[in-house]
Amino acid sequence: MLSVQAQERQAMSEPARLIMEQALVAREENDSSREFEILEQGIQAIGAENPASFRLYQRLGEFYADRGNVYQAIRVVEMQQKTVRSPSQEFIVRVKLASLYPNLYQMEKAKVAAQNLRELMVRLRATPGWQKLGSYWQAGAALAGATYQTRAGHLEQAEAGWRACLSFASNHLAENPEHAGAQFYLVDCTSGLLGALVATGKLAEAGAVVAQQRAEIEKIAQVARRPAMLPRVAASFGRVALALANPQLTGDTEDGMLTMEEVLGL
Repeated sequence: MLSVQAQERQAMSEPARLIMEQALVAREENDSSREFEILEQGIQAIGAENPASFRLYQRLGEFYADRGNVYQAIRVVEMQQKTVRSPSQEFIVRVKLASLYPNLYQMEKAKVAAQNLRELMVRLRATPGWQKLGSYWQAGAALAGATYQTRAGHLEQAEAGWRACLSFASNHLAENPEHAGAQFYLVDCTSGLLGALVATGKLAEAGAVVAQQRAEIEKIAQVARRPAMLPRVAASFGRVALALANPQLTGDTEDGMLTMEEVLGL
């Protein structure tokens, strides 16, 4: 079975590859308006339902998600699913919908998306690709579940889900360090876990997570040519720093916690 990246490259035409590179250059130059224009026009030129547009939708969805525009990110994924041509691509879409709907508290849609993802996971387990991609797929499924539990207010279940996501993503990256999907899961699940830990007053644990993951996340953002990724987790780092500066708000006064300056990297 081809890797996710190989399948995507196989589906991309030369024009799509050129558009992708132009968009990445604009992203690196922090020219967000140009990046958006390139991606939107590229999809129109190649075809909204052309399989070669799959990765262009991927980048456009990242553009919106990195800026917190969940509504538009969902719109992009709902269009992207029309270009799916492989189980690996279907997985990407299913995880996105199952994790984005809860962020707008569209819980009924989230339940349907989660069920679709569970059914897909059963099929994926039966494929030869499970041995190579199983940890990556399980990380995505855990992210979707943890997002739902977080928005539903079930913080203990959410914490367990975020930890599972981090574990699966880390395991996959140990053998596939450049896998973009697993890198993204590591970033978002770090942010989710920090939110759950701060909300339940586990500041020492939150500080330890920051210490362990901060440098790796900064490296991922640089290698992925995606500087806007950092704000996705910066807010969580900030919440940990504020909580450490005011531990009386949570009642967590354990020894061994990082200082606020250490969390912020000062």
